[in-house]
Amino acid sequence: KQVVGVTGDTLAILDHGVTINQTLQPDSTALPFDGIGRPLASFSKNRLILKPNELWVMSNRSPLSFDSRYFGPIHQNQVSDVVRPLLTWQ
Repeated sequence: KQVVGVTGDTLAILDHGVTINQTLQPDSTALPFDGIGRPLASFSKNRLILKPNELWVMSNRSPLSFDSRYFGPIHQNQVSDVVRPLLTWQ
């Protein structure tokens, strides 16, 4: 997952997606069901400001990702590794 929100950022969880500091995130609409048809509950707060050491994580590659849209913010100490790209291309 990619960290897209950090301490002090304002998030809104809306029907059409997640906004961070009033910017709509791509592919951020929470899905009502998982891949085999089980209901998914999205994070219940409509608006929040991330507290110290809180992170909002989401995939920027797949709208099917199970991420903060469903379980909310995580604490910074829950991050075990940081991945940095060595080689990228378009």
